[in-house]
Amino acid sequence: MGQLAIRPYGMNDLRAVLDVWDAASRVAHPFLDEAFLAKERREIAEVHLPNAETWVCELGGVVAGFVALVGEEVGGLFVHPEHHRKGIGRALMDHSSGLREVLYLDVFEENRVGRAFYDRYGFEVVGERVHEETGRRQLRMHFDARFRTGSTQRSGDLAWRPRSGRLAHERQEQALVAPERP
Repeated sequence: MGQLAIRPYGMNDLRAVLDVWDAASRVAHPFLDEAFLAKERREIAEVHLPNAETWVCELGGVVAGFVALVGEEVGGLFVHPEHHRKGIGRALMDHSSGLREVLYLDVFEENRVGRAFYDRYGFEVVGERVHEETGRRQLRMHFDARFRTGSTQRSGDLAWRPRSGRLAHERQEQALVAPERP
């Protein structure tokens, strides 16, 4: 396996990023129809990438994954299926959480690949909604890098500790509230 390198997205990466997105989407989103995927592909190129802070992860000089951030929102995290389980998603998320202490994202409830990854990473479900265009349920997830699991960490008078892969307050469970989205 080659060396992982994370770098900023450049316009020369567009074709590789779209190829990663397409291959990963077909594995993670087999429930989405071709018309929706074609529309999304166009919007990624024309709307999302130009307006996001995007980072690509190369493996041996080849783009194997990317993450797109818009403020605290993870607009997308995609790893080519040929490169799953090689640490690329974790490396991109580590990079993102190094840039933003707090991260939010939406994931289709049916996306087992993505949900399993985000659960392992330490994201927590804080809400749900129905995606307007597809009618599919999405979960709103939250991650706070200040309270990484693995060791007890203090922030003011709150002490958090890992418990079953989740963050739990020492005195009581607390629900995180995500800001309303337009």
